[in-house]
Formats: sequence, structure tokens, C-alpha cells
Amino acid sequence: MTHWFGEGQFYIMGLVYMFVRIAINVSMSLYPFYLNKGLHYEITKENPTPTPLALAPLLQYVVSIIFSFRYQARLTNYLKSRTGPMFVGLIMTIISSIPLKLIAMYVEMPENRNSWVKNLCYLFISAQGVGLAIFLNTATSLISDVVGNDS
Repeated sequence: MTHWFGEGQFYIMGLVYMFVRIAINVSMSLYPFYLNKGLHYEITKENPTPTPLALAPLLQYVVSIIFSFRYQARLTNYLKSRTGPMFVGLIMTIISSIPLKLIAMYVEMPENRNSWVKNLCYLFISAQGVGLAIFLNTATSLISDVVGNDS
């Protein structure tokens, strides 16, 4: 059982998996703050959870599951490595994060608070969900590669 601690690959894959889980947990827990403070979806006593605050994480989760079931295997087979999908997930997550910041900057101006532009966040949150799904699926498969047939 302790022979795993002598494997360098064990630590590398463990770190990759840990950072992927951190990225997912941080993004999912920060969306309500982003929508509340950045896009000004107000929390009131009558409506403590506005629909957008619940819809954003739900949408990301659903899109992630759909991508995982339908397209993850195709992507991995097409790129023929574990590094390729990790890079695709990284690029997709970064590219979808930039417009989220730009939308928040646009909505920060008082005359734009009720703009339709706020709704574009759902598109980029969904894209971020796909990038994070690629991360998670690839990191999980990295762990299974390390373990192999050793139960």
C-alpha cells in the first residue's frame, strides 16, 4: 500500500486533480457573488434567491454533464493524449472568463444596469462549464492511468 508514496507520478497527478477540483469549487461558489455584486441581481427580503443566482450554477452543471456524456470521449480520442484535452479545457475556461469580466465592467455603469447584455453571462458560464468538465474528466482519467490495474 505504501509503494504509492515512492511514485513521482502519483504526486503530479494528485496535484493536477487537486487544482482541477479547486477551480471547479471556486467557480461554482463565486457565481452567486459575481451575479449579485458584479451584475447587480439584487437579493431582497422578498426574493432571497433571485432566479439568475440559481440558474447560473445549474446551467453550468447541466451543460457540463451533457458535454461529458456526448463529446468528452470524442475529444479525447481525437487528441489522442491527456495533455491535449487539458489544454483545450484551460483555453476554454480562460477565454470564457474574459467576457464575464467585460460584462461586469459594462453593467457597472448605472445606465447599463438593466441592459440585456447581462444575460450574455449565461453563454459564457456555460462555456466555462464545458472547460471545467474537460478538466475534471481528464484529471479523473489521469488518476485511473496511474492506478491502472492495481486495486
